[in-house]
Amino acid sequence: MILVKKIQLINRLKQSKSSAIMSPMITLAIVALAVFFTTIVFSRRTFYVFPDNIDQFFAWYQKLAVSLHHGFLPLWDANTSAGHSFVGELQQGVFYPINLLWVWLFGSVNGISIYFLELIVVFHFWLASLGMYYAVRSTGISKYASLAAGIAYAYGGTVAVRSVSQTAIFFGLCYIPWVFFGFNTWLGTKQRRYLILSGLAAGFIILAGHIQPWYHSMLLITFLAIFQNPNPAFDSVIKTTFNRLIQVAKVLAISLIVALPQIFVSAQYLPQAYRFVGDSRPIGPSERVSIGTFTKTFSYPPEGFLSLLNPTKYTVVDGNELYIGLIGLVLMIFLVTAGREKLKKHAVWQRYKLFIIGTSALSFIVMIGYLTFIPAIIRYIPLVSQIRQLARYSILIHFCMCLLVGIGIEVLANYLKDLPQSKKRRLVITLGFMAAAAFMTLNSIYLYKVAGRGVVSKHFVYQNAIVAIALLLCGLFRTKTKEVILFAFILSAVVQPTWFLPKISDHPITYAPTYYRRTSSITFLENYYSKSRVLIQNNALPVNIGDVYKIQTVNGYGATLQKPFFDFINEPEDASNSGIHMDLLNVQFLVDSSEHPELKLRLYDSERNIYVYERPNYLPRIYYASQADSCRQGMASCINIEATQYSERDIKFTTNSVKPDRVIISEVYFEGWKAKLDGKPIEVKAYNPTSAKLFRKVDVPSGSHSVELYYSPFPF
Repeated sequence: MILVKKIQLINRLKQSKSSAIMSPMITLAIVALAVFFTTIVFSRRTFYVFPDNIDQFFAWYQKLAVSLHHGFLPLWDANTSAGHSFVGELQQGVFYPINLLWVWLFGSVNGISIYFLELIVVFHFWLASLGMYYAVRSTGISKYASLAAGIAYAYGGTVAVRSVSQTAIFFGLCYIPWVFFGFNTWLGTKQRRYLILSGLAAGFIILAGHIQPWYHSMLLITFLAIFQNPNPAFDSVIKTTFNRLIQVAKVLAISLIVALPQIFVSAQYLPQAYRFVGDSRPIGPSERVSIGTFTKTFSYPPEGFLSLLNPTKYTVVDGNELYIGLIGLVLMIFLVTAGREKLKKHAVWQRYKLFIIGTSALSFIVMIGYLTFIPAIIRYIPLVSQIRQLARYSILIHFCMCLLVGIGIEVLANYLKDLPQSKKRRLVITLGFMAAAAFMTLNSIYLYKVAGRGVVSKHFVYQNAIVAIALLLCGLFRTKTKEVILFAFILSAVVQPTWFLPKISDHPITYAPTYYRRTSSITFLENYYSKSRVLIQNNALPVNIGDVYKIQTVNGYGATLQKPFFDFINEPEDASNSGIHMDLLNVQFLVDSSEHPELKLRLYDSERNIYVYERPNYLPRIYYASQADSCRQGMASCINIEATQYSERDIKFTTNSVKPDRVIISEVYFEGWKAKLDGKPIEVKAYNPTSAKLFRKVDVPSGSHSVELYYSPFPF
């Protein structure tokens, strides 16, 4: 009896161990660690060397970490673009729970290290692969095939490429499979919790920092509601589809509720901002992108579809390559050739074929842009017209291809299983696989040789070798086809970084820690925080340096810019950014890589090879309106009001005038800034230094008074 119990215990332990090893969360976590081993362990590759990630997201993470560890959210940014809403643009992801948790756990009052910023991206790769696993499993696909589909989704196509260019969009793409999973599971179970999950995932997309993946997730489940149908009677189809679309609307509503804090502040900011969309000039809040930019600039070129074969040779604008590994392409070819009859009979294909074909076809028509009239029509549809990068509809095709990966693996396994089982026939099949594997092996050796001469990339060589390995193993282990193909997709993912993830050694100057290293010019300029601003020219310093260090600049880089500020700095009288407009903006220092003998040199930074010059006639940060003319004649004749307390959340100063006056604060005026005079609320008004309502002003009576300005964008 004791022996029997021991055997049962051992068997349970074995089953538990096997279950733990094959748990999708654990398996896909191991895959993520293997794919990014050179980043996590050796720090040889990085997500932070290209413009958007280093100029925006790395800098914004520093600001978020520093602010959070000082006990507040960075709602306002006083350090770039002369002051603006930090959260209004959306991309900063300030309300995204994972961002908040991550910088709280791994950040400090000094910011967050590049190592943990690499890890948050790796974490989202795991999240994307796990979400796609569950999405494919919800269709009825087996475990191994779903794992392969999850790997194909996360480590291929526009998902992988987006991780090195725009992390906010990448994070959003990671949640699209979760939106699908929740809605598709609701279709099968009618359990409301899955609708809530779908809406929660969609809301997280918005909070992560970009509206485009949210729009595509809504489009995806809308197509699912319309096309996924077991072919009932016509009247029933209409009724079923209508009811499903009602549920899509519920998912949409839940997502907006989840993202409400972000939507509220963005609704304040975006109507007052210009967007930079690729036109010759930015577009205003109510303007549409020009038809040329909308239909052609970011459309999908016909040759871009060759990225399915080799993404290193056939690149696509904005990183929208349709690549799921060479093993994935071979699987697609099998489905439309030898496996076609098996595919037609596959239950999951029968149920989802209209969804896959319809979604892919509609996306394709939009992607090719000006070649059809469809994009010209959708340019007039509200919200849809704001998703200007038509090539990004490739994400929907990428999703459908990964779903096909899961179906294709099962079809291939059934195809090989159903082949004649005689010894002679098995030998012929095995030899066929061996011959194909031998050919691909020889081809890989040849490609490896010519890769050294720049003919092909090593990534393409590795992918050929993986196909050879898969053919060999399929020939030897026909009954383990699903496991073999899963193994091939894992190998394909492991070599994918050689395609999309840059080496640090290839980008020594723009690697984020080097790019933002502290040098003498930064230390010098930090001494003038809250007192004066800096103008950076010729990329002498990173454009968003103010989000990393306590330096206030009139420069800034984002997708939008507040309209009054843009209009002000682009007025004809100051097109050179060196005259009265810069004086009014309290710009004391000019930082440039070129020499300016007409200005006073304050510092030469030999490490960066840049100069810090002092401008002569800048106005103070805070002054009396009655003294404006005097201040413009020079600081010596100007009464400068010193701030007794200054932060991005509030400004305190004391006035002492002989008669009632108006105080000008050369900080950008924006809804949400409020004021108190001696503890009692007063109105903050807009002051027009020229023709733009740019600065803040408050009326003060004569005598000594304390004034406080504070930022509170929410009504509570």
